[in-house]
Amino acid sequence: MSHIRALDGLRAVAIAMMVAFHYGYLDFAWVSVQLFFVLSGFLITRILLEAREQPLASYLGRFWRRRALRILPLYFGYLLLLSAVFVATGAPAAYRENAVYLFTYTYNLSRPLLLAGSPAFTHFWTLCVEEQFYLLWPLAVFFLGPRRLPQLAIAMIAVAPVARLLLGDHWMRTIQSPFDVGDSIYWSPICQMDSLATGALVAVLRLPERAAHPRWIFAATLALALGLGFANLLLHRAAGIALPIETLGYPLNGLNMMQHVWSYSVWNLFFGATLVWVVQRNARAGLLCNPAVVATGRVSYGLYVFHNPLLLLLRTAIPFSATTATGAALFGPYCAVLFLLAYASYRWYESWFLRRKDLRA
Repeated sequence: MSHIRALDGLRAVAIAMMVAFHYGYLDFAWVSVQLFFVLSGFLITRILLEAREQPLASYLGRFWRRRALRILPLYFGYLLLLSAVFVATGAPAAYRENAVYLFTYTYNLSRPLLLAGSPAFTHFWTLCVEEQFYLLWPLAVFFLGPRRLPQLAIAMIAVAPVARLLLGDHWMRTIQSPFDVGDSIYWSPICQMDSLATGALVAVLRLPERAAHPRWIFAATLALALGLGFANLLLHRAAGIALPIETLGYPLNGLNMMQHVWSYSVWNLFFGATLVWVVQRNARAGLLCNPAVVATGRVSYGLYVFHNPLLLLLRTAIPFSATTATGAALFGPYCAVLFLLAYASYRWYESWFLRRKDLRA
């Protein structure tokens, strides 16, 4: 499968948004999770379609082995390190009750239980959603094939908003905090399946090769996302609900105005259109193919794993707010240290496993 250099750049954009969001900037940038999921759906479906002619055992074994070598070493290596820290110091205290979910890739399913969390590991819910997708989606691709697979993807895209509505109503009756309800929706693999299916649909329909004028589709979907966000902002303010302009009308885990039902779909559509445009342009994608941006995208997994724990250590050592002069002054050094840590992990740890992806088991 040919490497699409511009997608490394797109990963860099997604991780930069996520790092800025958790630091305390870009209140709308939680939507970068949707971009990560759309990208995953596209790339995994593309890989699986190209390998589908193999016998089922070889097809599944090769895919799962390669995914395991890419994902598991850093994930479990970090968890083992966190376990050692917990045994030695008792911190983070929330780790004790969450460890079993983290080690079994079911952490995202624990959110309705309202367990205490910690920045040392709360962001791992996204990795759990993706692993659950990697477990089941290869079977769908193999047995349905490129003819019937689009029907399944479209059904997933249509059903997910309904699932968000129904599960949201259920959790509103059982969970007191609206934020916790929104978080439970956000973490649910059923509620997020349309993001992964959007990327899968782009791959199976070969939209980057077939779409005409993808730049205009990109612009139209961006205008739609921004327009609906502005309308949501106005509706909140008309109802007397304070909503910062920095959210672009998309507060994290918002339930008002049924945001939990439609907002994910809007951003998935935009990121799907973005994917089509970027893949079609590829080497002509300008900034996305800049060597520094591509390098950032290639270590994005390590950046994602380490960005919250490093920020936790920084805030423990130097309590600060992102909007203060101290916060602004620390952001650059924090990003530099984070990149060096992720690069070192990729260069001297992850790469050892990656070199074995193409070796026969």
